[in-house]
Amino acid sequence: MNEHPSVDIVGTVSQRLAGKTIVLGVTGSVAAVRSVDLARLLMRHGAQVYPVMTHGATQLLHPNLLDEPQTRHVRTAQIHTNINR
Repeated sequence: MNEHPSVDIVGTVSQRLAGKTIVLGVTGSVAAVRSVDLARLLMRHGAQVYPVMTHGATQLLHPNLLDEPQTRHVRTAQIHTNINR
């Protein structure tokens, strides 16, 4: 299996997060657009990043944008919130 070119950035800044696995949860807010930068930064510090997006996030950001800089495929999740008052 050929690795994605983004694998070349892993650990280029430091190895501080080497061996760490991070699940990056992306929700439907405007901050979703910065998640690509965050994922790459984490990778540059040696982390393995697994992005998970809510349906709302996919309305703001196409999953391919997070899949591209990752070594792992993007997962989408359906999150239900029940707030009782």
